[in-house]
Order: sequence, then structure tokens, then C-alpha cells
Amino acid sequence: MNIFRIAKLIIKSFFNNLIMLPILIGVPIFQIFIMDTLYNRLDEEFFNNSSSIVEVIIIGGAKSISMVQQFAVSILVMYVLISGIIAATTIIAEKEERTLMRVFTAPVKKSHYLIGSLIGYSFLLLLTSFTIIYLSYLLFNIDWGTSYWGLFLATFLLGSVSLSIAFVSGGLFKSSKIASGIMSFTIVVMTFLSGGLTQNGGFGLASRFTINWWGYDIYMRVIEGGSLIESGFSIIVLTAIALILTLFGIYLYGRNNIYE
Repeated sequence: MNIFRIAKLIIKSFFNNLIMLPILIGVPIFQIFIMDTLYNRLDEEFFNNSSSIVEVIIIGGAKSISMVQQFAVSILVMYVLISGIIAATTIIAEKEERTLMRVFTAPVKKSHYLIGSLIGYSFLLLLTSFTIIYLSYLLFNIDWGTSYWGLFLATFLLGSVSLSIAFVSGGLFKSSKIASGIMSFTIVVMTFLSGGLTQNGGFGLASRFTINWWGYDIYMRVIEGGSLIESGFSIIVLTAIALILTLFGIYLYGRNNIYE
């Protein structure tokens, strides 16, 4: 079947790139390592220099969330969004190299190509994201909560938004460099406004207009042990964004000259 054949080709080409895989997983892990090291060093200096002991009593059943956990979530959210840049540049590169034209002139429907590509990139995004989650837990003891279903849902929704942005960009731009630059700038701005780079809780109402904030909210609810119902509005927002962008992407790929 063409759909799964296309998905298989995308997955195979990704694993054939021996440089990309270590970078995608290694960079987020290295960032978490730096933050974990700084946090532990500051923690040791604080207790060594303090002349008194302060006991903190947490009322209620909510978990105590460390700065490293918050930073790890912000890094994961940013990574999932950055994965969309890779997908977008790959799609546009296929247009630049006329690969997409050869695909569409063959007996392959545009819908099959779109669905197959989404399946392939979604599989890779989920695989690498959960690899980062597992390695951060294994190496730095980052607590991601006990709800694997919640982690899957958060990653899937955020990944759906990321990939839908990638396909819209692939339909709008003819240059992979321009698309990559615009998407990178947008993600950095959204991460900053949401508080992902500063860990200050975001910039009030402005943070609500970023994708990062809604994805971060779902992950934190999972880590805190809350139910997904508590993240219902965030789930609805990300689902709506992904659906609207996907429909727009389908419209763009329905054009006759999409491969030009």
C-alpha cells in the first residue's frame, strides 16, 4: 500500500542519517545535563552556606516540582516543535530537487503521500520524544509522572501541531532556508514568551498565545499526577490548532502546482 510504503521510506531515510539522530536526541539531553549540574551545584552551595534549616511543609497531595523538571519539560516542548522544522525543510527540499514532482507524476495520490508522510514523521517524533523522556529519567532522575497515556497524549497533540505547521510551511514556501529561518524564529519567540527560556511562568496573557504554553500545561499536569480532565482546555486548544492547520495543509496540497 502506497501510504505505508511512503511512511516506511521516511522512517528508513531518517535512520540512514547517522548524524541527525544523535543530534536530535543528544542536544536536548545535553541541555538538561547542564541545567541539572547547575541546579545541584547551587543546591549544595545553599545548604553548605546556610546557617539555619528551613522546613517546607506541602499541604495537599500535589507533587513538589523542581526547576530541573520544569526546564526538562520546556526543552521537550521546544524539541517537539523544532522537529516540525526538520519535516518542513525535508518536504521543501523535495520540491527544490523535483523529487515531489516525480512522486506526484507516478501513480501516487497526493492524499496518500500526505497521510503516509504524517504517519512516518509522527512515528519518528514519538519515538525520539520518548527516548528523550526515558534518558532524562535514567540519567538525571527526572520524574515524568506515572501516566504514560498522558505523556503520549501530550506528545501526540503537540507533535500534530508541529507537523501540521511543517506541512503548511511546505505548501507555502519554496525555499527550505527561508522556511527554516521563519519557523526557528517563531519557535524561539514563542518559547521566550511562554517562559520556557526564563522559567518565570511566562508573560501573562501573551504566553496564552503560544503553542508552548498549552503543551507545557499538559505535561506539567501529568507530572503533578493530575487527571487529563484538568488539562481539558489545553487539549481542546491544541486539537483545534492541529485540525485547522491540517485542513489548511490539505487545501495547499490540493493545488495542481504544489510540487513547483
